[in-house]
Amino acid sequence: GKYDDPEKTGKYGLGFNCVYHLTDCPSFLSGDNVLCVFDPNLLFLKTATYSSPGGMFKVNEDFIHTFHDVYQTFLPSFLDLKQGTVFRLPLRTEEMAQTSEISKQPVTSNDIEELCQALQEDCERLLLFLQSVTKVSFLEINEDSHQLCTRFSVKAKISEKDSKKREEYQKHMHQVATTNTSAADIMPYQTIYDMEIQCTEEQPTKWIIAKQIGIDNEKSRT
Repeated sequence: GKYDDPEKTGKYGLGFNCVYHLTDCPSFLSGDNVLCVFDPNLLFLKTATYSSPGGMFKVNEDFIHTFHDVYQTFLPSFLDLKQGTVFRLPLRTEEMAQTSEISKQPVTSNDIEELCQALQEDCERLLLFLQSVTKVSFLEINEDSHQLCTRFSVKAKISEKDSKKREEYQKHMHQVATTNTSAADIMPYQTIYDMEIQCTEEQPTKWIIAKQIGIDNEKSRT
């Protein structure tokens, strides 16, 4: 699992909390068969309690029929829900912000537009240090055509040789984590590999990624 791997995003279980900058009730549908809902304000999920402010539900034909409106919010007509996990982050409205115990700051469509522009301006850096994600796309549903349209996308390419270098580094990191070696006793281990980043309608850029664990200093280990 992530707990024993310091290279894994999400190892400390804190990253997901950033969604509460945007929403009061995040949820996700995984593999089109499991729905998880988080409701810290205890306003939307009847079964939510202070000790368990959320719920996990089996998604089957009965669920889809009973909660058809909920299921449709995951855009089954646009997305293949059986592939991967879909997160839903309904924006915090002004009305919701007034009573929210999470944040009094509403989130508007203009805020999301600014976020999109900021990501697009610095899109090359989105994938540099991610291990499993090789492509990020920002899409929206066109108001006229009601079709998904791509605002921008960024894709990372790495050779098979360099991919093996990265995998070996991850394995080494995992070994260090499982042996509980102190920082002063970690022997230096480094990897360097190339990556090409392609952003929408821009020339690809080439990057040299260098990673190292441990300090190359004998005094630090004495």
